[in-house]
Amino acid sequence: RSGAAAGARRVMAGGIAIAGLALLLLFLLRGALGYPLVAVVMALVGLGMGSLAVGSAALMGATPPEKASSGAAFEEIAYDLGNVLGVAVLGSIASITYRLGLDADSLAEAGVDAGLAAQASQSYAASIAREHGLDELASRATASFNGSVVLTSAVGGLITVIVAVLVHRLVPRGLDLQSDE
Repeated sequence: RSGAAAGARRVMAGGIAIAGLALLLLFLLRGALGYPLVAVVMALVGLGMGSLAVGSAALMGATPPEKASSGAAFEEIAYDLGNVLGVAVLGSIASITYRLGLDADSLAEAGVDAGLAAQASQSYAASIAREHGLDELASRATASFNGSVVLTSAVGGLITVIVAVLVHRLVPRGLDLQSDE
């Protein structure tokens, strides 16, 4: 309904922009990183990405009935490709940022065993470190993890805002989702 009232282009671009700006908000408010902020940001991302249903309706509405299965297949491939590339790119950024945040030399200087430091650089090991009384490792792992989440959100937010601008520029202004043919 919102697509019909405000126009499909505005709903799609606006929803995607909301999602991107929410991710950028996480970067801007990184000092207050905690569950409430992350929950609000993720809710806004979900709300914004809900506008992609309008894009689905636009694609299927523009597809002739005899080619509906091809249109649906194209939509599904584009959706899956976006998911895979998003996880691969953003996951790699998060992993690299996390590892760079745990400098093995400075951890060794702080008295952390080299083996534990290497293990911590492979996965978020703060809970294990705290169980073993390694507060320095736990503190640095938490800081590194939070930093990776914030940076990854900034990159994802920037990409998402760029996509919103592209959607606004490329989707025709008068796209009608309720045409009866």
